[in-house]
Amino acid sequence: MKGIKILLLFLVFFLGCTEEEDSKLFNPETDSFVRFFMLVNNNNEVLEYPEIIGDLQAVSSYEKTNFRVLKIPVALSTVASENITVDFTQQFSGNLSENDLIITPQNKQLTFTKTKLVDTIFVQHTSRITNDNKGSIRFEITNISDKNVQIGIDNENKNSTLKIDFSPTSETIYTFEKNRIEIAGVKGSTVDFKILFPNGFLASEIAGKNLFKISNVFDITAVQNQIISNRAISFTATLNENLSDDTSFDALLNLETLDDYAKGAITIFQINKPFNANRSNSLNIAGNFYNDNEAFYRLRGEYWRPDNEFPGQCEWFNTNVFSVPVIVMANHPNAIQVKGATTSEIDDDMYYHRYRIGMVSPNAASGRTTNPFALKSLLIGESSDNSAGLNIIEALEFFPDAGNSETFGTVSVVSQNLIIVSRTDGKSYNVPILGTGTYKVLDVATNLWRIDIDVTLDFSEINGTIKTLPYVYFSLPLQQEPELPLNIDACFEPIQI
Repeated sequence: MKGIKILLLFLVFFLGCTEEEDSKLFNPETDSFVRFFMLVNNNNEVLEYPEIIGDLQAVSSYEKTNFRVLKIPVALSTVASENITVDFTQQFSGNLSENDLIITPQNKQLTFTKTKLVDTIFVQHTSRITNDNKGSIRFEITNISDKNVQIGIDNENKNSTLKIDFSPTSETIYTFEKNRIEIAGVKGSTVDFKILFPNGFLASEIAGKNLFKISNVFDITAVQNQIISNRAISFTATLNENLSDDTSFDALLNLETLDDYAKGAITIFQINKPFNANRSNSLNIAGNFYNDNEAFYRLRGEYWRPDNEFPGQCEWFNTNVFSVPVIVMANHPNAIQVKGATTSEIDDDMYYHRYRIGMVSPNAASGRTTNPFALKSLLIGESSDNSAGLNIIEALEFFPDAGNSETFGTVSVVSQNLIIVSRTDGKSYNVPILGTGTYKVLDVATNLWRIDIDVTLDFSEINGTIKTLPYVYFSLPLQQEPELPLNIDACFEPIQI
């Protein structure tokens, strides 16, 4: 049913767009046509069917500068008979040759049925494009088995031909998909992770290369999985020994240097076996520090910074941060079910971590970030929208006193590398972060809680400094300024990136 809905949505757009472009009235009951229907967004990215953007029109030419597999949709408006075949040709020009690419289907014939009105031509690189072999391909729809179907549409751009220009390949980036993941401490436990190539990669340039090196304090191996896309390579890491519950262990994976490829933002990937504390499975301490019913809920806090009015002195200054629950799987040892508990629909189930919160913008899907630990105030020149470290999926973890206290305990920063990107040159920096402190309830009636935590930020990659700063966070706004920290000189000037 889902596939039928997507097809119907595409047809509504396809036919509607055609009426706008066409210079004559189109009657779908008596007229039918086939054409190239490749859409390109404002970032010069080819949309992949069934992805559509309503104000885009099919292009007649496109400049390709990356290794991505090019998927060219060919669309048929209607199908009267059961099966229709469409033939196309390809003509090379310039220094580009068939040895540089693989084009499928190799028999140059597409097929359509009443339930399949779109077929695809795939263009895949076998060579890097340089000034020595750049050129173009002209695709043309030349024949259709149903002679009642028109080739192209009746306007200036019939879309019966499509020209692809292959210019020298632009810089190719590779980066870890994320900066950390956790693994159970039981021998045989596995985790999956990926290295992303946003602009694709050439298989012959990657084959046999070590993409990363592992620095670890426990026995773990990583095996590359079968490649099913030229925009990502997935791996499975397996733990080869049992690890102690009362200790946290880390393995760090560092990207290796690859010729003709540039490292992206996330160059270090952390596989962490967390400390497994003995905590009650009936508490939900984290739930006191977010509000699922308020999208823009924030923790209200103070951080210790230089005093603007009195040079050489420090002061508390307010800071806020969006706080969110941490979503986990149903079998997570600290999972609490928050949705779907009263229904039989498994798809509606959702589980949160009882003892962890994240610091993430409610508009993260649109590239927005929040201000964890006042980093936007501690740094000058960071790229707010491109710095993944300004959204922390798992930021703080709570440990109730004696494992079951409902009112107070200790809190730790979930240690990890934050990725901060320079606004001026796009260079990325790793900022390791860790910290400990306490939390407690101040007023049960209003559910007012307080967090006191010292956070260590390692800015070594930026300017060689490591700083530990005190922070105070409240679960509700309009709280009194905290008392002076023990180390009243522990503040520092913002760092220029």
